[in-house]
Amino acid sequence: MGDIYKLKYTKLYADKEGETHFKEEEFIMNSKDYSPPAPPVWVAPRTRATGSTVVAFPIGWYGDFHPAPKPQWMMILKGSMEVEVSDGEKRTFLAGSIAFLDDLGSKGHISRSIGNEVSIVSVTEVE
Repeated sequence: MGDIYKLKYTKLYADKEGETHFKEEEFIMNSKDYSPPAPPVWVAPRTRATGSTVVAFPIGWYGDFHPAPKPQWMMILKGSMEVEVSDGEKRTFLAGSIAFLDDLGSKGHISRSIGNEVSIVSVTEVE
């Protein structure tokens, strides 16, 4: 195990004009004795969470343009979600995908549950 691991994620953000876009980002996870006596693991920088929940999106669910209610991490646990930003780009997030939504005060994004199963998403709101 090396000293660091780079975890990539997708950031959904708003520019100064209120248009929303995607970009790829990563954070450095450092080797740490997280839960001794277990061996070290890679740990991401800590973020203060203000709330956490799990959301189930029915098959075919569609949410027209809306911003995230708060800056939040979105982790797809089951199923798949398609997200479209206001610049027209669409991305599909499958189980295991991680995204950070930070589009408050903007045109927002479109979300839809795609595929033939309910999409389960873990959402962690941050400061």
